[in-house]
Amino acid sequence: MNYQTKKTVMKKIKYGIVLLVGFLVTLNSYGQSDIDTIKSLLSFTYFPDPTVDSRFGINNEDVSNGTLNGRFWTDSGIDELQDFVKAILQPTSSGGDATLQNYVAQVLRLNNRRILIYLWNDSSSLTRSQYAHALKPCISDYDRSVSGVNNRVWPCANFLSVAQDPNWGGYVHVGQYYGQDKGLRELKGTFIHEFMHTQDPVSALNNRFRVNNHLYRYGADGTHFYTEALPNKRAAYKEAVANVMSLMFNGTSMNHYLTWYALNGEILVERETPNGFFRYFRNILGYSDDVWLYDQIRAEVGPGVSDSIVRGYDAYRLRSLPPRFIVHNETVTALALALTSLHVRDIDPFMFAVKEVNTAIVSNQQQDPVALIVNKMALGLTSRGDSLASILTQLQTTGVLDSPYYVALPLAYFDFFTGFAATSKREFNGLFNNELDPTLLNIYWDYFKDRVRTVSIAPTSGTASQRQSRIWNNLTDVSIQCGVNQSMMAGVEDFNFEPPSTPAGPTGPASPTADTTADTGPATTSDGPCQTWPSFGTESSVTVKGVTVPVFNASEAQRSNIEQTLNRIPAEHIRSIPRIIIVSNDGANSFLRRPQRGGASWRCSPPERSSEWIKLSSYSLSEARNRRVNFTLLHEIGHFIDRDHRILPGNQEAANRYLRETDYQGSTQGAGEAIAQGYMYYFATTTASERRPRVRERLPRYLIDILENSAAWNNSSSWQ
Repeated sequence: MNYQTKKTVMKKIKYGIVLLVGFLVTLNSYGQSDIDTIKSLLSFTYFPDPTVDSRFGINNEDVSNGTLNGRFWTDSGIDELQDFVKAILQPTSSGGDATLQNYVAQVLRLNNRRILIYLWNDSSSLTRSQYAHALKPCISDYDRSVSGVNNRVWPCANFLSVAQDPNWGGYVHVGQYYGQDKGLRELKGTFIHEFMHTQDPVSALNNRFRVNNHLYRYGADGTHFYTEALPNKRAAYKEAVANVMSLMFNGTSMNHYLTWYALNGEILVERETPNGFFRYFRNILGYSDDVWLYDQIRAEVGPGVSDSIVRGYDAYRLRSLPPRFIVHNETVTALALALTSLHVRDIDPFMFAVKEVNTAIVSNQQQDPVALIVNKMALGLTSRGDSLASILTQLQTTGVLDSPYYVALPLAYFDFFTGFAATSKREFNGLFNNELDPTLLNIYWDYFKDRVRTVSIAPTSGTASQRQSRIWNNLTDVSIQCGVNQSMMAGVEDFNFEPPSTPAGPTGPASPTADTTADTGPATTSDGPCQTWPSFGTESSVTVKGVTVPVFNASEAQRSNIEQTLNRIPAEHIRSIPRIIIVSNDGANSFLRRPQRGGASWRCSPPERSSEWIKLSSYSLSEARNRRVNFTLLHEIGHFIDRDHRILPGNQEAANRYLRETDYQGSTQGAGEAIAQGYMYYFATTTASERRPRVRERLPRYLIDILENSAAWNNSSSWQ
């Protein structure tokens, strides 16, 4: 690959990205929409009474068309199950979840085999033996009580090979009680996790973990937790691959576990292990020494603290453990893979890697699946016309250039999530059973390891909201240290990662004229009569697409940030911007002291441009997520576009739905926030000339349709 100039590199990368994404879409879609894929490969069957082996089928085509007939739809008390099926099968206008559908369809395309979903009305506590059907569901005591009086279906899944069943590729058990207890959103995320298991042919090689007729793959108790170090690292891989999908779907869970890691939370290790006699003869008997994982850890770092909630476990501070023990945790592996996908804005390299692992592992189950998926993901990240060998040659010849080295990201995040604790290349490779591609290992360890390790892991002190923002800043800095400040997603060259939304935390004192934002959220707005404002400060301007916008108190770098963002939107939208004011902390002028974080704006009623403004805090302009594309500014512009083109009237119900589905936590509430959020994500993922926004959790198809069918998009065919 030619690295002579950044301009040449970026052109080549963009071209290669289009080829890569186009290849993967062609490979996986077979010309079908997500709904078509789901209807052809997914089947639902309903058990109203688990003690009777009698089921009722659900017609996918009828549900998709809005015809809800049959026992499943007439039974009461299963609202969550019914909403779950509609979310998968119906169009978004009728309650379908476009993001869920996209994830389900992508998973189905891995193996292209039919999957059966068992739906259980588990309204009563029953033991597993009381379930009449031969394929009994997983049962869990939701109260984890000694008496076990609240046994219900726990979502679980199985993969089936063609030899095991020529008709079905796997099945998933889902119960009403889980949705009722956890909520529909959690049910969706857990389903995605379990659904991924139906595509996974990787053997856990459990024969190595069966000692004296007891299976220890998850430890003695046979269950696993997100924060547990599992004896069987292959089982941890299988859970991790499934976790990647559910974490990316559920931003709340993602933030929870990132905080757990960044704040050095506890990792659980089950204490009970088999008699030492079996360990002594393990090589003769064929047992893995990891059956005795707790004994290994105790011998090296001492006993942990007995966990106060989960009986039989010791808790250790995560980064107090050597890295070879940390990688026994499923969440650490999942976070490393998920953060790579999020920072290249594309799930395709991950899905490509999973498909490659599934193909390769069948012929040789002895391969380490974690090393294999990292190696295969690197292949997906180098399908731009270059190769690992050519990248290493370039690095050896000219050193690290100002270019994105996507291939370094997976190992960078594994290094980050093992606390930067590996002290040698050999030890680091050992985390992957010494099976990393040698060229890939040399690229990361010799050229990027020292750069990445300048990044902080733990956030500095502050409110929960401030810590969360800094965690994401640190994660983005890992990416930037690998030169990745551009997206691999087709049509998006400028890199900017927006983390999944989190509840806003407290901010400084409120401004007398406008609300302020939390430091993790987009800017808020206020409407009111025109007012006479104090001085706006020192005036300059930016001119983009022939339109000049007044800008106050901005440095050259801040003006550049604003210009980059405005270049993404059409000229006619730029004309709706009255002025942009950077908070300058002018001591005598309280108007210019706030907001200290985030942003604020004012729209007059009736409209009057001369008295309207958008304010951006200096802090918001320094945040990693706003460095290339300013999310805060796009959100505020969205409010003006909504007002000027009357997008919200007629779409109030859909806007409120969006706020409910995304659990919007901005300081300012109201249906108009949905339009501003949609506008923000629309132009964060595409440009006016390309108009190819990416459907995702925060930008569902129905919200894109609302924007594109509004008067604000009337001239979109001529946008530059």
